[in-house]
Amino acid sequence: MKKIQLTSDIDLLKLQLAWCKRQDQLLEEISNKLHEMKRIAQYAAVHELSQWKAEELNGQLQKMKKEIERLEKKLEEPFANEGFLN
Repeated sequence: MKKIQLTSDIDLLKLQLAWCKRQDQLLEEISNKLHEMKRIAQYAAVHELSQWKAEELNGQLQKMKKEIERLEKKLEEPFANEGFLN
């Protein structure tokens, strides 16, 4: 990766702000997926589901769980690994 030459503290702050915005976006995606999972769980709790429908919903939940885990890994990436400083 190309190294960025920081000319001032303002440049560093701008980069940190961009990183924080990315983190916020990831958290928003996680939140949306969790709300969708909750909606599915609430639906399943109040309806008598066929085995097929229960398996379908469970598959959706498992897919969303994997997507959340992928997003969480991105959250754990340090600032320097985001390409902002390297």
